[in-house]
Order: sequence, then C-alpha cells, then structure tokens
Amino acid sequence: MSDRRGKAQPKRPVLSPAFEALLALVREEQPALLEERLLGLREDSPELLRLARAHGLLSLLYLRLEEHGLEATLPTEAWRWLSSAHLTLAARQTRMVAAGLEVIQALGAAGIRCLPLKGLALIATAWPDYLPRDMVDLDLLVAPEQLAAARAVLEGMGFACHGEGFVGCPWTPHPLKAARGDLGVDVHTAPWGRSAMEPRPLSFEQAWCASRQGALLDEPITVPCQEDLILVLLGGMARDRFYTFLRAWADLRWLLETPSAGACPTTLAQRAASLAARRLVDIALRFAQELEGGEMRQAPVGAGTSSAYQRCRPILWRRLLLEGGIVMVPRSVLRFLARGPGTSRDLEAAALAWIREHPEAFRRGGWARTRLALLTGALAYAGRLLVSGQVRQAVREEWCLLRAVREP
Repeated sequence: MSDRRGKAQPKRPVLSPAFEALLALVREEQPALLEERLLGLREDSPELLRLARAHGLLSLLYLRLEEHGLEATLPTEAWRWLSSAHLTLAARQTRMVAAGLEVIQALGAAGIRCLPLKGLALIATAWPDYLPRDMVDLDLLVAPEQLAAARAVLEGMGFACHGEGFVGCPWTPHPLKAARGDLGVDVHTAPWGRSAMEPRPLSFEQAWCASRQGALLDEPITVPCQEDLILVLLGGMARDRFYTFLRAWADLRWLLETPSAGACPTTLAQRAASLAARRLVDIALRFAQELEGGEMRQAPVGAGTSSAYQRCRPILWRRLLLEGGIVMVPRSVLRFLARGPGTSRDLEAAALAWIREHPEAFRRGGWARTRLALLTGALAYAGRLLVSGQVRQAVREEWCLLRAVREP
C-alpha cells in the first residue's frame, strides 16, 4: 500500500452521527467510544434504528450493545423495539439455517455435491461464532450437470421449483428457484454471473477443489474457501454496481480481519489474478480500508489502482449513502460498452432469453428475432438517455466503475 503512505487523502463525505455510529459498530470500536457515540444519539435513536435496519445491521447492533452492557445508551422504548426486531430476525435465521442443513444433507444423500453460498456460507464458515443477519433465501451451488437431479430432490422435499427469469441469459448464475412456504432456495450453477464487472467464471470443480470444512448446527458440511467467499461477495457488489449496504462491507471486514476466518492475502491475490479480478479486489479493499479508518492488516492492495480508485471513490460513497433505490444501466448495455471476446455471443444469448420471456412480442421472424430484440432494446434505452438526466448520470458512473475494475 506504498502509494497511500505519506499522501494526503481526500476528505470523505460528511456523515450523519447515526451513520458514524453504524461505522463504529462495523469496525468494532472500543466500547467506551461506541458508548460515547450512542449517548450523543439518544434523541435521534429512531434514525439510528432506521439506518441499522436499512443496512442489515439490527441484530449486530443489538448483540454488540448487549455484549458491552450498553443497553441504556438507547431510550427504553428504542431498546425494546430493537430487542423485538432482533428476536424476530434470529428466529427466522434459525429456521433458515436448519432448512439449509436439511437441503444440503438431502442433496448429499442423493450423491449431489453442494456448496452453500453468500449468507449461509458465511454462517457455516464461522459456526458457531457467526455474524447475525437477516436472511432472505438460501443460496446453494451445484455442478451444472447435476441441476436436474437437484431439482428432483427439492421437489421430493415439497419445494415448488421453477426456472429463474431470463433462463439462459449469460449473466444469470442461478437458473433454478425453489420455494416451500416462505422458504426460498436459489440453486446456482456458478458462484457469480458473467456481467461486465464480475470476475471471469469460476467453475464448480474449481470451487469444490479449494473448499474446506464448516458446520451448520454443529453438523459438518463442505463450504467454499474464504478467498472464494470474498470473491463471491465482491462479485455481488460488482453485479449491483456497488449499490451495497454496510452489511456487505461488514462481511468483507470479517473475512479479512477475523483470525478464525483465515483468508490469506496471497492466496486471494493469486485467485483474483487467475479470474481477472485483481482490479475489482483492489478497488473494493481500498474502500473497505477507508470505511475502517485505516489500513487493514490482511488487506494489502497494489499500487496500480490508486488513480482509478480516486475516480471511483465519490461514486462508491454516493451509492453507499443513497437511499430509495438506484437507476442502473442494463447489463446488456454494460456488456456492449465493455466489448472484448464473446460480446456478440452474450448479447444474442441475452436477447434470446428476453424473447423467451416475451413470446407474444416475437412470434415470427426466425433467427432475425434476436436482432429485432436487440434493436428494440437499444432504441428504447436511447430514448431514456435522451429524456432522463438520472439515466445519463448512471451511464457516466457505471462507465467509470467498469473502466476501473475491468482488466484486459
């Protein structure tokens, strides 16, 4: 990180006291400092709780306050609300973990190798000392050739299965979705998709060969290595164009800084290099260090992305602080801007997937349907560019991000 030392860093945006308190929570400031911040927020506790909920940190806030005996830093009613919210989230998480173990064991009994991804993988990696989280669904990775067999197992367990929208689209990594009541399962055949900002594909076999042992409910299961978990996390950030909440940055910090996580910087750098993701990793780690308030001991970054990071930095801050959704550039447009080998193939595959979703619009035309779909989409987007300043700003920002993270 030699290019950072001794140089004045640009000032970060002015943050609200509530957001500063959440940052202190994520970087695990000393209890006395955290207490001082929270006491200064007593009159603004609704804003703190609102932001904690928006950024997926309610349970983490509750547990840290309870751990350090800081319950009284919140007004009584605020603490009661937080306690109730945490218990609700914890109960759902417990059900999700139990269901995840059930599905993984059922797949294993049928001879189907399976790896948990995202939140379930982080829980299994850290078990039993995992970071609490609000889980929406379960993400599981299987080999593409075992997708049909996995679907049969899930249906035998009472899940209703259906294909994900845009099946066959090159940037969709989970072609199968399943649901049983309010429990959702996304079955992936790749750890991340193939949109323009994501790393090059990592095969199931590559992920399996690097895997290690974790546990759910004290039962051993196989989980991705920590370096692959970091790349899955960063791939998701890139897919979302860094419209990312503090929850994700807290996960990244945990994977890098917690001794039990054990992510190796050298191995991470080698894995990233093999997947053309070095610049993505460097940009994300630089921003993570800024959120941390200093260099993280396990997150060295190269010198080559310093200027690119400074161009991206205002965008990363704006998207972290933005509330109420974001205008995103369509992934097909980004793929076109990125160019490179396979561009035409990917765009045609995306057009074919769109046609399958809208059969009434393209009943005729044969092979020309894909060209017509591409032309229709291009004209519609050009019209949006002409009339919307928000769309133009999104293109400028995401073009900057694309140039920063994409490698030749």
